Amino acid sequence: MAALTLWSYDHVGVESEVANDIAMLDPEQTMFWSTIGKKKVDNQHHQWQIDSLKAPGANAYPENVQWADVPKSYGKTTMLENYTQKLILGLAVTSEAQRQAYYAGKGQLDRQSQKRATELKADFEWAMFNNGPAKAPANDSDGNPTAATAAGIKYLISSTDGGTTISGDPLKNVETYIVSASATPTEDDIKDALKRLKTVGAKPKILMASMDMSDTISGMQEKTGENGNRVRVFEDSTKVSWEVSTLTDAFGQTVMVMFNPIMNNGTVLIYNPEDWQEAVFGEPRVKDLPELGDADEVAFLLESGWEHANPWRSAWIEGKPTDPVEVE
Repeated sequence: MAALTLWSYDHVGVESEVANDIAMLDPEQTMFWSTIGKKKVDNQHHQWQIDSLKAPGANAYPENVQWADVPKSYGKTTMLENYTQKLILGLAVTSEAQRQAYYAGKGQLDRQSQKRATELKADFEWAMFNNGPAKAPANDSDGNPTAATAAGIKYLISSTDGGTTISGDPLKNVETYIVSASATPTEDDIKDALKRLKTVGAKPKILMASMDMSDTISGMQEKTGENGNRVRVFEDSTKVSWEVSTLTDAFGQTVMVMFNPIMNNGTVLIYNPEDWQEAVFGEPRVKDLPELGDADEVAFLLESGWEHANPWRSAWIEGKPTDPVEVE
């Protein structure tokens, strides 16, 4: 006997229903880069100068002072340096892939290009926090060229030789590169860093921290008692909030708190965006590549580095290095 009911699931060749959107994790990839300025440089090896005032001291002269008795010495400027680095990501899409219909929309070249552009920006932010000391371009033992790399951010803080030596500022001899006595920087470390920045005359605006610093930062809210138990910030509130969006220290310095997923665990950067600049050697661009096959090939390029106006205008805090395990 033939079936009397036509069920939807009995059909063959039913068109699938697939959403047009493809969800992609896209966290705030360039939190530091997005806050700083930009300048044009004409060389891969770029340099800038810093100067300092004399230390304040006694200054009193008698009437009819002899000009020959007035000191006229001045200090020389200090030259700082860094390198830009070339970041490249490639993309090849075959003509079939470009023409083919997709549930996720048409034009794979456009969609994949957007992904590559985002990835290139993330690589630049990663370099800022993960690069070591600056490296000049050179040739290896086989004569092949090696890439120049910009010095990581922390190597431009409290140092005039690219991080080889940590030194104090010329006036107060205050270092703004701090290694905590703990594996993770503490509240006291942050207060100390802000105090040091105040001492050298810096004007910090942002405290950027790694994700694992969230407990330390949120713990800096109002506390009471010997054990520092959390209390309601507002007396009549029924809520307990862990969010800390700004911090104001004893000197009246207020900094915005930002957590950067790209920063390594146990690190804090306190800075003013006006003191940092991207050094642009080559504007971001898309370059069409010669066709070697039946595919559209393009390269995404970025040639930039960064500069820190003065080594002591920012503070870097990192946790105590882990002691290596001795193998017997």
